[in-house]
Amino acid sequence: MRQRTISLAVALTASIIGVVSGTAFGQAPSTAACAPERVPALGSDAAAARGSALAAVAGGRTLVLVDGTGTRRAIAVEANARVVRHVATKPGSGTAYVLDEAGTDAVVIRTPDRVIRLDQPGEASHPAWSPDGKLVWSLGSSLRIWSPVDGSTTSIAAPAGAVAVFSPVFTSSDTVVAVVGEIEPGFDRTEDEGLDNLWRFDLRTRRWSGVTAFRASGDRMLAVRTPLVRDDGSIEFVVVRGVSSALRLPEFELWHVTPEGGVAKVRGLPREMYLAGFLDGRRVWNIDDSTGGGWHLFIESSDRLVDLGCGAVQVDPRAVPDPDRGSAPRLDPPSPTTTPAPTLTASPSPGSSPTVAPDPVDGHVAGILVGDFSSVDAADAAVATIQQAFEGAAMLEVVDSLTAPNIVRPGVWAVVMLLPSDAGTLDALEDFRSRLPEYQDWSWVVSA
Repeated sequence: MRQRTISLAVALTASIIGVVSGTAFGQAPSTAACAPERVPALGSDAAAARGSALAAVAGGRTLVLVDGTGTRRAIAVEANARVVRHVATKPGSGTAYVLDEAGTDAVVIRTPDRVIRLDQPGEASHPAWSPDGKLVWSLGSSLRIWSPVDGSTTSIAAPAGAVAVFSPVFTSSDTVVAVVGEIEPGFDRTEDEGLDNLWRFDLRTRRWSGVTAFRASGDRMLAVRTPLVRDDGSIEFVVVRGVSSALRLPEFELWHVTPEGGVAKVRGLPREMYLAGFLDGRRVWNIDDSTGGGWHLFIESSDRLVDLGCGAVQVDPRAVPDPDRGSAPRLDPPSPTTTPAPTLTASPSPGSSPTVAPDPVDGHVAGILVGDFSSVDAADAAVATIQQAFEGAAMLEVVDSLTAPNIVRPGVWAVVMLLPSDAGTLDALEDFRSRLPEYQDWSWVVSA
């Protein structure tokens, strides 16, 4: 059923990847810096076990410790590791990361005393430490917490009505805050939540309560990404806003929750960027280098961002094959459905919004996405229906959150029909819906 030889995951996300300007942000990212042999090896794993510095994943297969000066040291991982992602450190507790393997994943914990491998029943993500040494991570529809006292794990179900819970962080020894994917009442497409909020879970009462109260409706989507806790107890996170029917970039914003519970926007962000951590009180950001080399870490310094080299924290590798998908890379955490503009101008100013103008892929720069479908078989059946309506001339592919995370939420599938570069997207959408009225509320334009 898949009639494309090029991955739509790359095509559908190309137009929201930002350019990092050497003028505005110091030294431009260098993909050569990601080569493991260029990262000095640690004499031992002591630093990793102590949880010192900021740990990141470089190239999807190497862990590195990074400090605020850009000094980097490699951490040895399992010799047969497929892909390493989502690493977290805590001084005195250790380093934890996810081994992304074909099928189910594993969470690895390196403490001062030992190395613990916890095999998981599914896809694991976003480990985070508590002040007293507990570890929490996501399994998509639930959270798990590991205790350093007896090595036991306990599960936390998502709030009632949620479709996903991920990116958990401890705000105290007894409190977890996580991103919760919600279904927004009034959406035309009831199976796609289109909305994230932060929720708080109290380990003592075993109850969830809302932290933020963002709203979304119709084709306006909102995602919350990379929440992190500062030393003062405040939470910072990235908000991504998009409109699925408009050919323009999503907006990226930095927000925070004060220790007293106040929620406020800090500032707009110039491009797609996600929080990675804090070094010496300064924010460290994940920013894609836009050349295919993957994520780089940048630290705030006065009015500049200084490149600390390649690496990613709590976002997925873009240049490494996903073991579950063969050659298709697992990309960054899913963003809301958006339709970025196909041609944009880069600017060297850190206060502007520089992006790339992507080249058309096989002469196509946009598509019509149809979904959600509860199984790949249902999506394949839709492919046959669409082909019949277009007399076999449609160019289609089935995608999910692993191959196209910016447009498909976890646990469902969708079909993308690519449009020629000279097609009028809104006219094409109207034509599609007239041919297939059963998909009237299941179809919209995405940018390629």
